[in-house]
Amino acid sequence: MSTALDRAETFLLEAPVTRYGLTPLHFAPTPDSRGRALFDDAVIEAHLDDLLARQQPDGGWPIYWEPPGPAARCEWRGRWTLEALCALHHYGRLG
Repeated sequence: MSTALDRAETFLLEAPVTRYGLTPLHFAPTPDSRGRALFDDAVIEAHLDDLLARQQPDGGWPIYWEPPGPAARCEWRGRWTLEALCALHHYGRLG
């Protein structure tokens, strides 16, 4: 891949994700997304596998930054959980 994403400090091409940043699934949340052509199948599959592995016992997904308070933590975890579930659904990874 040779795009501006290669130089973006917060772009995370490699899975597993362990810090704050944007992953290929943020640019290609569905198989028919415009950004999907930027990433080969192996990259997308690795991020989908990682996404499944990072689901927390309470059913949500973690955030990788310190929010300003408990309400913000709940709000952002909810948003990231919704995004994760939508991506997994669109790529056929939910039962």
